[in-house]
Amino acid sequence: MKKTSIAVAIFTACFGCVANASPITSLQTTVVPMPKLEFVLASGTVTQAPGITWKGDGGIFGFTGDYSFGTNGVWVGTPPFAAIDKESGSMKFSFDNPVYAVGGLINYEPGNSNSPVISIYDSSNNLIESTRLSFSTNGIGQFHGFQLADPLISSFQLSGSFIALRNLTVLASTPLAPVPEPETYAMLLAGLGLMATVARRKRPLP
Repeated sequence: MKKTSIAVAIFTACFGCVANASPITSLQTTVVPMPKLEFVLASGTVTQAPGITWKGDGGIFGFTGDYSFGTNGVWVGTPPFAAIDKESGSMKFSFDNPVYAVGGLINYEPGNSNSPVISIYDSSNNLIESTRLSFSTNGIGQFHGFQLADPLISSFQLSGSFIALRNLTVLASTPLAPVPEPETYAMLLAGLGLMATVARRKRPLP
């Protein structure tokens, strides 16, 4: 009986650690640069960095143009940001290797029916923790995120009220691969185009 009680206590304690992730308002660790791509997507998936992808529903990615948040000001210029370009919808940053902590500089448009929510999920897409945001800002935004004692966070989701994020910040379990510069993306596309041209020239005549 005593052994069973101990096992239940251990399970409860461990489950509590996962379910009660600590909300954070700062994280002094790795900022993952977002490439300036100016993508305006109805929906889609973009690789932000090796092992990190962004998926949005009615979103924009790598944007530096004017983006208004009503009474919460305007974002424009660098660093690039990602956002949901409607009152409802969501976007998710996913990690191939789960991380200890994740967050970013967040802004949103107050006064809509869908107030912003941020959530974290494990590798099985089970919800670990979520919180509803409510703040006023002069246009800078506020840092919000979550931290765990173990590297269990496989995705970070933001939803509602034209929510936007820049300066994605993570505490990773393994070193992050370097992020390709925008020029690298351009060179990659040029190289693929050259390879396609060569392939066409080598194609045998009928």
